[in-house]
Formats: sequence, C-alpha cells, structure tokens
Amino acid sequence: MLLGIGLTQVPLPAALVVVGWLFYLSWRGSDSYIKLPAWGFNLLQLFLIALTAAALGVFVAVVAEGLLGNPEMFLAGNGSTRSALRWYQARCAEALPQPGCVSVSIWWFRLFMLVWALWLAAALIRWLRLAWVRFSTGSCFRRGTKKPAAVPPPLAPPV
Repeated sequence: MLLGIGLTQVPLPAALVVVGWLFYLSWRGSDSYIKLPAWGFNLLQLFLIALTAAALGVFVAVVAEGLLGNPEMFLAGNGSTRSALRWYQARCAEALPQPGCVSVSIWWFRLFMLVWALWLAAALIRWLRLAWVRFSTGSCFRRGTKKPAAVPPPLAPPV
C-alpha cells in the first residue's frame, strides 16, 4: 500500500515496471523457473538484470519527483492545471451550494514524501537482498550441455 501511494508521482507504465519486478522476483524463486533449459534460464537472468536496473531507475525518479517536483494532483476539466483550479458554475434559478477547498502547505507533502523515501530505502535494502538470493539460487548462469565430440575410430597398427 505504501509503495502504491508513493508511485502515484510517476506515470503508470513506470509504476508497473516496479510491480512487474516484484512479481518477477516471486516467480524467480519458484521451481518452474529453476527447471528451465539453460538457454531460457540465462536469457531470463539477463532480463532480470535489466528489469532490476529499470526498477531502480524508477525508484530514483519517484523519489526525485516526490521531494523536488510538484505533486501530481490529477486535476482535469475546465482548463484546470496543477497551479490553477478553475471552478465551473451552471446557471440555475436557485442558489447553488458554495464549493470549498481544504489546502495545506506543500511542505507537508514534502515531509510525507521524505518519510516515504526513508521507508523505501529500508524496504529496498530488503528487496535487493531478496533479489540477490533469488538471482543466485541454482547458479547465476548455466552452461548448456555439450554434445560429446565424435571420436574417430582407432587407427589400425602398422604391419
């Protein structure tokens, strides 16, 4: 839940990279992964390395965006942006309820993102330890089985 809250500051495909990485680590620990042929095992190990690098890049981006950027407020409609909220009021004969807004300083958001980043650092240490254990289980990379070399028939001794 905490991971999902923090990942709201990056685009959805980037957040899915992190979620996919965690699911991939879970699959990497299963027996079906260990039983793969050598070429498939090695190819998926390379994919795990690339996916780990991409997930770490997303973590760096989300922390930087959360601590240094402007928060994504998901405002839409009537020309509203992050910094300008444009209200819409329809015409009617009766009085409409007055809209309201509760706002806090951006520093509260930054404080919560700092606490989240510290939690992420602690969680990431556990996840990377798990990733290394899963990556190295059953060897990091496998060698393919070699076909026995064709042995020429023995030569007859000279007479």
